[in-house]
Amino acid sequence: MAKVARLETPTKPAPKKKRIKTKAAEEIDIITLTPAAATKLLEANTINRPLSQRHVDRIAAQISAGLWRFNGDTIKISADNCIVDGQHRLRATIL
Repeated sequence: MAKVARLETPTKPAPKKKRIKTKAAEEIDIITLTPAAATKLLEANTINRPLSQRHVDRIAAQISAGLWRFNGDTIKISADNCIVDGQHRLRATIL
């Protein structure tokens, strides 16, 4: 049986940008995504699967309730600026 972790409301706001060094000595930038930045990313997106508004609304409700926590999932963007993974999270950020 899978274990499910309960998300808690964050006690302090997330940092605007944080840099992490990985074991392979690579650097990863963690940014706080604003609605304006999400809009800009989606405007450059030309091809994606159909949007599920129900899924977007569910994510937006979690964000508004303070249940959205950093978990390492990334927004993946191809070399030609298509959103490979993350269009629902981007739309929810705009809401």
